[in-house]
Amino acid sequence: MDSDLKCNTLTCRRSLVDKAVVTTCSHIFCIDCANQLFSTAQICPACETSLTEPDDVVICSLNPSNDYKTSVLSGLSPAIILEICSRAISFYQYQIHQESSFQQAILKNVNERNAQLQKQLENVIREANSELGLLNNKIAGLERDLELERRKSRDLHESSKEKDKEYQKLKVRLRYPSPEMSSASIDATGRICRANTTRLNAKLSSGRAISMPLQVRRALLGLRPAPLNPIKTTNRIALELDSEWARA
Repeated sequence: MDSDLKCNTLTCRRSLVDKAVVTTCSHIFCIDCANQLFSTAQICPACETSLTEPDDVVICSLNPSNDYKTSVLSGLSPAIILEICSRAISFYQYQIHQESSFQQAILKNVNERNAQLQKQLENVIREANSELGLLNNKIAGLERDLELERRKSRDLHESSKEKDKEYQKLKVRLRYPSPEMSSASIDATGRICRANTTRLNAKLSSGRAISMPLQVRRALLGLRPAPLNPIKTTNRIALELDSEWARA
């Protein structure tokens, strides 16, 4: 039959099943621990009681045979038998009380450790919530900045569309100029031609043949040119005059 008793060595605490070593100070140990603890001094390792008498430390069987049960108390008076039983029951009660105290101490340590871990967990949760709040604020700020950038992008897009419309209108006006722009271009061409006439007259009077652009000759003869693009025509005439003057 299994016993509820355990070795009283705190580093062992194994369950005692077959044989054990008991002391008169109501402690019990397994055979291995007893061989180590009582090999040098007869002192109880649990309560430090001196065990000098021969019967202070004995080996007992926890599962005695029927013959042992029959003979162990045979011949003893009922008073002695009752005294032995009373001491045996007191020993067992002390072991149960000691085991209960040990388990309560373990439970106390576990509860204290649990309380410490709970405090640490609360601190970790508090710090995590604080960091989470900071991150949420940062995300909110980034979202506001992103919305501002989106608005700027939309404004730039609208402005670009307006600029593109103005550019397209300007291209149309340059490709198909109005009569006022054509007159201004012709006047500018005439001024350029007159500015170069003085330099060309010196070469013409020398009898040297100088090729002149068609637009220049038409301008000198007083003919009205009809360019498709007055600005490009004016620039081209100026470049041709400069080129002819350089060759001359």
